[in-house]
Amino acid sequence: NDRHGIYVTASDSKITDNLVRGNGLDTVGTYHGIYLDGTSDRCQVVGNTCMCDGDTTEDGIVLADGAVACLINDNYIYNLMGDGICLVANNLNC
Repeated sequence: NDRHGIYVTASDSKITDNLVRGNGLDTVGTYHGIYLDGTSDRCQVVGNTCMCDGDTTEDGIVLADGAVACLINDNYIYNLMGDGICLVANNLNC
């Protein structure tokens, strides 16, 4: 995938049991495995695997500024350039 593996722009979404692999090929170190934008309130990210075969994907799971009350649990994240889970800012009750 050239960009984010999964890009969420809605509230109350469930992202479960996905294999997210080798994302960000378009611009190395810019895109993430699972990205929840600032409107993605009350989302559940559970049981996913985020990984990369080389240095392309930045972070495994990212909550952008403003995403609140999200649950991130039981995910397996490895071999990425950045963080496993990245909370950007103002992620209350996550």
